[in-house]
Amino acid sequence: MKNVIKVILFLAYTVSIFMIKHDIFTVIVIGINLILTIALKISIKEEVGNILGIIAFVILTITINAIAVNPETGIRIGIKLILVCNITYIFSKKTSYMDLAEALEKIFSLLRFIKVNPRNISIMICIAIAFIPTIKKQIKQVTDSLKAKGVKMNMKNWRLIFEPVTISLLKRVDEIENSLKSKAYQEL
Repeated sequence: MKNVIKVILFLAYTVSIFMIKHDIFTVIVIGINLILTIALKISIKEEVGNILGIIAFVILTITINAIAVNPETGIRIGIKLILVCNITYIFSKKTSYMDLAEALEKIFSLLRFIKVNPRNISIMICIAIAFIPTIKKQIKQVTDSLKAKGVKMNMKNWRLIFEPVTISLLKRVDEIENSLKSKAYQEL
């Protein structure tokens, strides 16, 4: 039950960040994130590295919103995006995949009434989340090997990255499927 509450609070917190209208509440959320980082003994160095990893996406988001709406809105959305990524990082450091799967299974348990297995959904979500670092690592490896071969990265060459990464991920999915079968996972 503790994990269910933790997941629901996490989801409510992340959604509420984007609903903030006043800057004072943004400052409060920054404070809450800092307090959680210190209280849960999260490495600030790793946290900053995580934020730097998404900074290009944040700058793109700020730019698009600054052009489409106004610069002030773009900056606010960029700050909110960083805050959500920060709390997600904190949550991921303190929640195992098993805890998340169990919590999601309980949250989705009402789906049994319409003949949907919540266990399958929770496992699919956890596998998808677990694949994000794998995809990132694969893309970096392929990109580095292409750069070492002298290939210049541009839009035409994205298929050179996409194909090996896709093949590698499909192999990994097959390994996970076989692992689940060997551990006697079956649909309920």
